[in-house]
Amino acid sequence: MPAQKFFVGMKEVEGYTIDYRNLSDGMHQFDFSLGDDFFSSIESSLITSGQVEVQLNLSKHERMGSIQIEHHGKVLSVCDRCMEPLDLPLEGQTSLLVQGSEAIDDEDEEVLVSDVDGKLHLAKVIYDYVSLSIPITKYCDTNPPCHTKLMEKLVESTEESGHPVWNELKKLKLKD
Repeated sequence: MPAQKFFVGMKEVEGYTIDYRNLSDGMHQFDFSLGDDFFSSIESSLITSGQVEVQLNLSKHERMGSIQIEHHGKVLSVCDRCMEPLDLPLEGQTSLLVQGSEAIDDEDEEVLVSDVDGKLHLAKVIYDYVSLSIPITKYCDTNPPCHTKLMEKLVESTEESGHPVWNELKKLKLKD
């Protein structure tokens, strides 16, 4: 039976596969550098550009293994407030179990090694955990807030006219 490839939503990325079957038992360290080529290989990627360093520590045992993944770097994003481009710092870490299987299932907190080719395909796993470290809200600065013409115009428009609903609510007197 030919070796199967397990990539969901991405092309095969060279350099992110470990020949797990032929690794000796014990600790192994792998370092990966993710750049624009890596992120562009993923369909519908949240990240279009960036530089992220990944350190992967793999502990292999006879029947099972574990992986510790740590990453840090910067990715290009946009500010949610002013839509200006910004370099967003990222960092994170996670732990996963490694187990052999004939069928590959993405739903568990396990990375499965195919019994067919004995390889550990890590590109999708690494991408998923780097993507999960992107904050939900992304802002240029916290103090003072964004310094752009867009923000100045927004402040001007709210100061000048105000919103009629709020003006009416200001007239209400509430009892203590």
